[in-house]
Amino acid sequence: MMILPVERRIEAYDGENDDLDNFEALLSVPEDSPFLQRVIEVEPIAAATQVLVEQNENQLGPNDLQACLRQGEWNRVLDILTQMVLDGKAAATAVGNDPHPLDIRRTHPELVVLLRGQALFDLRGMGNAIRADAYYRDNIRAIYPDDSSTGIEFVDKLLAEIKVMVRGEQLPRKCRFNDKDKTRQSVNDYLKIYFPTFRDVEIKDGVVPIGLFGEKKGKEVRCLACHDFKKKKYSERKLYYHQLQDPAGRQALCPASTEYIRKKIHDVLAKKEAAEDGAQGP
Repeated sequence: MMILPVERRIEAYDGENDDLDNFEALLSVPEDSPFLQRVIEVEPIAAATQVLVEQNENQLGPNDLQACLRQGEWNRVLDILTQMVLDGKAAATAVGNDPHPLDIRRTHPELVVLLRGQALFDLRGMGNAIRADAYYRDNIRAIYPDDSSTGIEFVDKLLAEIKVMVRGEQLPRKCRFNDKDKTRQSVNDYLKIYFPTFRDVEIKDGVVPIGLFGEKKGKEVRCLACHDFKKKKYSERKLYYHQLQDPAGRQALCPASTEYIRKKIHDVLAKKEAAEDGAQGP
């Protein structure tokens, strides 16, 4: 049985490479080896205890998030974010009024779909269709069945791209999962909106904020919610119309806008209007 070198493997689940290394080591030991007999008869409990201790010692936290993103460890990134949500570090939920606000799969589906989708894309790129299909079945379809909606148009479109990928059809020209850097950036965009007190977010040189949920570099403006660049001369006001999904602004409506985003913008605009009225006087 051939096992790929570790540098060529992408884990289908956390710890898979360690499991394969242990399995490979056992395969290399002769069947009549006293060592193998001792491992089989005497050491299972001790080995299990050691693994548990190592897992606790090596548990990843928020400070490891950017390193895992850079290395393409999508499943580990999701593990970290899942714990951050459980710890109440999110300022709000993307899907409002959910009875399970600490369940990242229901309240922050974009993070789950982005990261699971990218992991699936990478698995398929390795040519291992069996593992990829199992990963999709257990980690995506089991959470978001084919006939369901996440409640966010942008995320539903991501799921549609994943389903096209699984069926083996041609992906859209601008498939989100073709570019790992875009996935990394999208995760960081999301953190800036829903985890504003989390400071370990990479910010590119020359980028400045515009509005509450936008960034500007030179003349280019980008929406942090849907991660897309807008036309040149795209003002803060136009960005707000886009994110408020207000047709009066004659801008394309943001498919990733949520109740939380719209409320924050309305609050800012109300304060700005009140300040202007006060400056004008009676």
